[in-house]
Amino acid sequence: LPLFDWGQRQTIAAARKHEVDASLAGYRQVLLDSVAQVETGIALLTQAQQRVQHLRDALAATQTMADKDHSLTRLGLSSEWSGLEYKQNVLQAKQSLTAAETDYGIAFATLFRALGGAPMPPADNEPQS
Repeated sequence: LPLFDWGQRQTIAAARKHEVDASLAGYRQVLLDSVAQVETGIALLTQAQQRVQHLRDALAATQTMADKDHSLTRLGLSSEWSGLEYKQNVLQAKQSLTAAETDYGIAFATLFRALGGAPMPPADNEPQS
């Protein structure tokens, strides 16, 4: 009968309980971090999507202005020099839209990764012939 090692058994049980508590605290922290990453990813994706939409609208308006100026130039009511500013504005709007679409793709990938992503494809170490 283990009459004399009862204190040792209680100490071992208490140590195991502390290990379980530490594991649960770590698990909770991982869950909180994961939820924060997903919420951040959703916010970034939403913001990037709105930015892309606004820049598309701005590009359409800028393109309309450039088209109107081009029509005035064809009719001889405006010079080609005035059209250069509109062309520059259209190019800048396209550049901004491209950058925003890139940011949207990055935000999408960030959210995808925060949600766990897809499993990695198997690595083929064999050289291809």
